[in-house]
Amino acid sequence: SYVLECWYSSPLTEVQLSEFVGDGKIEERPTGDEGDFPGPHCIVPSGMRCILDPLLNDGIENRILCNQEVVKVSRKFNQNGKIKESVVVSTSSGLVVEADVCVVTIPLGCLKDAIKSRNENNGLFHPNVSVEKIQAINALSMGCYKKVFLTFSEIFWPVHEPFIGIIRTEVETTDSSAWLGDCLFIDNIWTRNGIPSFEVTLVGKAGKCSVSKSDKFIRENVIKFLQQAFFENSSTFSVSDSCTDCHITRWEEDRFSKGAYSGYILGTQPHHTEALNQSEWNGMLIFAGEATSDEYEGSVHGALLSGIEASDKVVSILEKNNRE
Repeated sequence: SYVLECWYSSPLTEVQLSEFVGDGKIEERPTGDEGDFPGPHCIVPSGMRCILDPLLNDGIENRILCNQEVVKVSRKFNQNGKIKESVVVSTSSGLVVEADVCVVTIPLGCLKDAIKSRNENNGLFHPNVSVEKIQAINALSMGCYKKVFLTFSEIFWPVHEPFIGIIRTEVETTDSSAWLGDCLFIDNIWTRNGIPSFEVTLVGKAGKCSVSKSDKFIRENVIKFLQQAFFENSSTFSVSDSCTDCHITRWEEDRFSKGAYSGYILGTQPHHTEALNQSEWNGMLIFAGEATSDEYEGSVHGALLSGIEASDKVVSILEKNNRE
């Protein structure tokens, strides 16, 4: 059950029953091993930047405008009310760009904020996107998934196991760390980097409860959990004294992501992903990103493949405009 929470970055109570057993009532999802390619999971030693490098080798990086926050995307009409085939993108700095087509790749969490208001003076899209698109955005989940990286002066955990599941005995509800539950998942960084460090994953209820909590609060409670799980509160070793550094991811609090990655929850159907993937405004407004992938949502390859699909749509629109 904890693995399912990790996969969907949602509490178990929000995960569909069909993910445990098929009941024949939920729309059949596309084939594939839960969005993964065959084979073991791997670490990219040089980081995800190496995935971008081949895409930027034609000089396109020099044409990317950074630090330009988009505040409005408009469909342009002419004076006669006839649709002009253009999209106008406005940024907070005052920059205005008019284009034949616009590809929207912002995370699902930001899309959820963008469609909250249909007031023409607010919101991101003018006019707003279709009702089907709004329903899709609301139906999909943007999960909470925090990584807590802890470095220690000495190793007190099994050194040869790359992944470690730890369980503590029943904890009183009055315990300050009760919100963490009774099990945690550890990615043992020592096994591949030789650094006395590991990553603790907070997902499900623990992931949600950790949002907006201070680093100090999260660190203290995770360390308390580790102390209870490894040493049963014994005073023979202090996990807290051994901890020399801590870093916590903040994707949920980041206003440009508002969550970790998308996933299915109760009520989500494959047709919602299909609707999110559909273009708007007579094809001029194209949507891409991992959340639009019906097979690989929540993954880097899902985002990459959706980008390839979006590029094909752009070419199709431009060719159509040239013919007209």
